[in-house]
Amino acid sequence: MLKKILLCSLSIFFYGNFAHASNCIDFKTCTAVMFDLTGQRYVWGNNFDTAKIGASPAVELTKENAELIFTALLDQAGYTRMPVGDGKTYRIVRSVERKEMELPIVEASAEHMPNFPNTWDWIMMRYKVKSPELAAYLERAYRLHVPRDSRLQADENTGTIIVTAATPIVRQMYETLKGADKPLTANLKEKIKAEGKRRHEVELAKLKCPQKD
Repeated sequence: MLKKILLCSLSIFFYGNFAHASNCIDFKTCTAVMFDLTGQRYVWGNNFDTAKIGASPAVELTKENAELIFTALLDQAGYTRMPVGDGKTYRIVRSVERKEMELPIVEASAEHMPNFPNTWDWIMMRYKVKSPELAAYLERAYRLHVPRDSRLQADENTGTIIVTAATPIVRQMYETLKGADKPLTANLKEKIKAEGKRRHEVELAKLKCPQKD
């Protein structure tokens, strides 16, 4: 999956008046450096204090790439940041908590690509399909294309597919859905109808009690 693209360890170098990589030995220290670079403030629970960063040479953290690298490190460690509301303060929460919180929402369609943030922050994308009947069909076709801790679900009433995940995963799913979002032709209608019939038969088979000898 996309998060595997990220190297298992990142080393962070700072120049000028900022801290050198050797001082960025844990996330707590890095949040202080993030404040120096971006003015962003972070709050977190006790468990976050023990999170560590692996290091390998030649990755530079600058004002321009600080958010991308820092949020990628958080994601790899099983954390994410959630905006508090003032634009500069963030809560750092565990992966298991993030899906239950209110996430930034982007609206999308085949004709409209959202302005995705250049971070690994979690977001929710509401993708409007060309035909409402396609929503559930595409959900079933691509639900296994997102990591287990992400979400992909269809809202058949509005003809919308909702994707909740780290931004790079949502961005990839946008391209996937856009490529599959075709006009509802007669052949496609028959395919959807046949699939629905097969699923109905499978559900009926599951409900049948095993025969006694």
